[in-house]
Amino acid sequence: MRTVAGYPPVPRGENQDPPLDFANHNKPRAGDGPEHLFYTSIQRSSDFVLTEVTESDLATEAYLKASGLIFTILRNGYYLEGLAYLIGSEVPEEEICFPAGEGKIAFVKRTDLAAATAALLTSEGHENQEYTLTGSEAYSFHDVAQELSKLAGRPIVFKTSELAPYLAQKVASGFPEVVANYFAQWGAAVQHGMLAEPHSTVEPLVGRKPVPLREYLRTAYFPGT
Repeated sequence: MRTVAGYPPVPRGENQDPPLDFANHNKPRAGDGPEHLFYTSIQRSSDFVLTEVTESDLATEAYLKASGLIFTILRNGYYLEGLAYLIGSEVPEEEICFPAGEGKIAFVKRTDLAAATAALLTSEGHENQEYTLTGSEAYSFHDVAQELSKLAGRPIVFKTSELAPYLAQKVASGFPEVVANYFAQWGAAVQHGMLAEPHSTVEPLVGRKPVPLREYLRTAYFPGT
């Protein structure tokens, strides 16, 4: 039996202990445990620790490797769909403000991740292996602004934001402070290169190139064009 497990990248309560919960739920028991467990983790191209996400991933991966279970670790890149959380779901009027500096992200669409994961689940030879699943190119937020400019037909620029005004803007737009802080952590992760390295794993698994940034922006921000 093959089982897929993972934790979604959302803010967690301070009393939750995902690695312990995972370990207790997946302790190998004779006759009734998974024979092969696929764990969805997150890309880590640097040593930066994203408190709400990578701490639990690191602990869970260490548990898996010591558990005796057959495992496959899938380190997913940052979702293209997650751009809306960082820059908004509407086309910016003039500028994108996000505390990402000059950092880049090898964005990947969730449908590409799903297809790649399905290919791994339905093929052999992945026992105790680790794969990083990303788009084929890394983009800065300057690149995002440039592509939006081309599609919108007007200038849109990226300006990296200081933390305090970014948090204030997110809270003013209706997000709880804990969620605003969570979004800001992704900016720090981008600045420290955690999501920057493109990997070529997805293309041979799905039989085509992953969806590029411009195609995603066109369909998500300019539907019907």
